[in-house]
Amino acid sequence: MEELIQSYLYKNFKCPLPQVGTLKVTSIKAVAWYAEKKIVAPRQQVNFSEADSPAEDFISFIADRKSITESEAIKLLDEYCKNLKNLPASEESQLSHTGKFFVNAEGVLVFKANEIPGYFLPPVHAEQVLHQDASHNMVVGDKETNSA
Repeated sequence: MEELIQSYLYKNFKCPLPQVGTLKVTSIKAVAWYAEKKIVAPRQQVNFSEADSPAEDFISFIADRKSITESEAIKLLDEYCKNLKNLPASEESQLSHTGKFFVNAEGVLVFKANEIPGYFLPPVHAEQVLHQDASHNMVVGDKETNSA
């Protein structure tokens, strides 16, 4: 089931887990650090929210991939979600390349995403360049002028 969750998640950027919550892939933009003269690469992060979302498409996906009926797919998904909801505090449910579910000290189900190692997305050297003598066209009010 974990492989199906990961496949669906990365294909659709979200994966509903009925009565548990929703996993979502969010994009984090590149960031320029001018003082340190570098740009950090954009990346993706998996977040978990307790908000439910419709699971019909995911159920169809499971049924198609496993070559089973949709009612059997519903049973598989419900069983997985019940196991997540009743996860003992000492155990973890691992999504191998994505992260893990665990129960925190307050008894709340939490998802911790795997970090992408820095050597896959290293920052690059970048220096800000100012062209003092350059001019460009611009509109001021309803008149077109240039920056000179």
